[in-house]
Amino acid sequence: MLKTKNIFGIFLLIIVVFLPFLLIKLPTQTKKNMNFPFNIPSKCEKLLLYFGYLDCNLECPRALQILANINKNNHLSHCVFFVNLYPNQQGSQNYASYFDAEFQGISLDEKEIKQFSDHLNLSLNRNLKYAQDSFYFDYLHRKHPDFFYEWRLEKGQWQLVQRHSALYLKAEDLR
Repeated sequence: MLKTKNIFGIFLLIIVVFLPFLLIKLPTQTKKNMNFPFNIPSKCEKLLLYFGYLDCNLECPRALQILANINKNNHLSHCVFFVNLYPNQQGSQNYASYFDAEFQGISLDEKEIKQFSDHLNLSLNRNLKYAQDSFYFDYLHRKHPDFFYEWRLEKGQWQLVQRHSALYLKAEDLR
């Protein structure tokens, strides 16, 4: 009986530890079409979108630097867009190009942000109630998914191909 409990405990521990890593690499279950509310250069057949904030202290700079390093060493065929989640805020292009001159920065209005949020089931905490308190501002207001969304142009439609964890992104994930 004790041996069975130990085996079950070890099995449960393995599942708890490794399940998040397995889920990160799972492809999106269904392909989703999207008409983007911004101009995409005609040379682009693959896109990577990252949603974040200009004044993000951790996730955004880390994610964009990881991708910039991958691009520097592997010359990605993807067009990269940083989508600012603050409506109509200026400076998105400067922020994105700081990491890599080829990266594009996009500022959208509230309706367009909601369109993305609804379409991709993004979990965004948009509560401004505690925005003046830096602790709440950093940890509640700017909560956003730390993923790159990979899109491909197929038969004239943009299709969501996969969601990649920004923290674990590797060049071979983007072939």
